Amino acid sequence: MAITYHAGRRIQGTSADKAVPSGASRGTVTTDGLYTVITFTSDGTFTPTSSFSVEHLIVAGGGGGGMNGANNGGGGGGGAGEMLENASTNVTAGNYSVVVGTGGVGGNTSTKGGTKGTDSSWNGLTAEGGGRGAGAYNTDNINKNGGDGGSGGGASTYETGTGGTGGSSDTGGNDGGNASSNDSSYLRAGNGGGAGSAGTDSTLSSGGGGNGKSNSITGSAVNYASGGTGGWFFGMNTSASNSGAYGNGGNGRAGNAGSIGSASTGANGVVILRFLTSGNIYETGTPSVILGSTNVQVGSRFEETDTRKIYYKDDIDWKEENGNEATNYRSASWYEQLSGETP
Repeated sequence: MAITYHAGRRIQGTSADKAVPSGASRGTVTTDGLYTVITFTSDGTFTPTSSFSVEHLIVAGGGGGGMNGANNGGGGGGGAGEMLENASTNVTAGNYSVVVGTGGVGGNTSTKGGTKGTDSSWNGLTAEGGGRGAGAYNTDNINKNGGDGGSGGGASTYETGTGGTGGSSDTGGNDGGNASSNDSSYLRAGNGGGAGSAGTDSTLSSGGGGNGKSNSITGSAVNYASGGTGGWFFGMNTSASNSGAYGNGGNGRAGNAGSIGSASTGANGVVILRFLTSGNIYETGTPSVILGSTNVQVGSRFEETDTRKIYYKDDIDWKEENGNEATNYRSASWYEQLSGETP
């Protein structure tokens, strides 16, 4: 069975749970003054062993950029992943799954358009992946339109067709930019929407992916979830603000046989948790390893459901219920207990 936490510092699991790691990530732990900050860049588990309040930042994966359909035209920029920030939520003792979304794949000669970014989530809260950047398909108007998502992807165009429409935000983010129609061969794709602003309709000299948003949950201001830049017949718009650390959309591919730029993958998302360090206890050991943990509360009791053995945590390590040391499972002296030698 999975490890479960109950009131009164009571923990249950099988005998295997105290020694066999599950391999799930616990995230990267840093501190900012009075606060603990845990950053997840891949799926993992957060396990508080007491009740307390947690701030969060959840960013989904950005959409992949679109590819040009032929020598002329350009691919739309990918939309940024949705960004849910700073709301405080209460947690209780137990396991909380953390899912970190991946960036959408950039378009290629077969698919043309990029793919949508995937969602990030924790504790029942979900941030939606960014919309795909459109690829240029002759008169195929459906594929010229940017995809919907956390923020919308940019539209694309082709030399003989009309420009597509930028994708919409499903979640209160921002829309992607529209693409131009044939304009003296300067075919311009739209830019992906960002968490801070919409993607612009591309022009020759300006425009770019929608701005991201700054957040300081880690203790330093970081820009997240910017939109990707759309391509155009002669290149890429370079004034885009698409440098978000996480969740930014991929850049679209330019025309001119693709010699300038390429369709890029959207950036992966991130989940960051922040809470007061003092008095707030959480599991730091590898998930499913209880008796090897160094951060379970004193007075906790671990019950093996298959053997009915019970261990309790004193101020040094784990002991069996009768007071004997928990042989082979003392967190303070693994080497001595396993080898019989004093290190």
